[in-house]
Amino acid sequence: MYPLSVPARDGLALDCYLTLPHGEPDPAGDAARTKLPMVVLVHGGPWTRDSFGYDPEHQWLANRGYAVLSVNFRGSTGFGKRFVAAGDGEWGAAMSDDVDAAVDAVVARGICDPARLAIMGASYGGYAVLTALTRTPERYACGVDIVGPSNLETLIEAMPPHWEAARAQLYRALGDPTTERGRALLRDRSPCIGLRGSCGRS
Repeated sequence: MYPLSVPARDGLALDCYLTLPHGEPDPAGDAARTKLPMVVLVHGGPWTRDSFGYDPEHQWLANRGYAVLSVNFRGSTGFGKRFVAAGDGEWGAAMSDDVDAAVDAVVARGICDPARLAIMGASYGGYAVLTALTRTPERYACGVDIVGPSNLETLIEAMPPHWEAARAQLYRALGDPTTERGRALLRDRSPCIGLRGSCGRS
């Protein structure tokens, strides 16, 4: 695993981690390389983070010949309150742009094959997969969504009782369903409604 610092499209610094299969040259070097297929592994939460060090999912995928990229997009924890707050209202927008910026940086270094990109994640990471496949369907060859919400309206409506303490945080992050602006934001950022989707409220 190698650490990478990538600038977001608005200049925010993004800490990323890239794992390469055994025997591949250091991504910071100039050695000749074969462009690898790559899996973008998006963490859940989103209020958590990826860290440097042994990661079983990275190793499992790298063992099978994939480069693996994890991005601490805005809204991730561990980088200060402002970085977390920068994710408010940015589901399906700047948070996804951060992942795209990191992918662009790795592609530009000639590490991976842009025609062989996959995106994978669980929970918020699954949402990011659905968002990527609906916003930019030409970018990824495939995606793996693990329990990612496709409809933010119904996600809010179906909040279990043990999420109640996080209601205000969710409203700031996703949109406040008690306001017309918030409801519009929830619809616009739902992969199955606003982002070219058509699944309605199913």
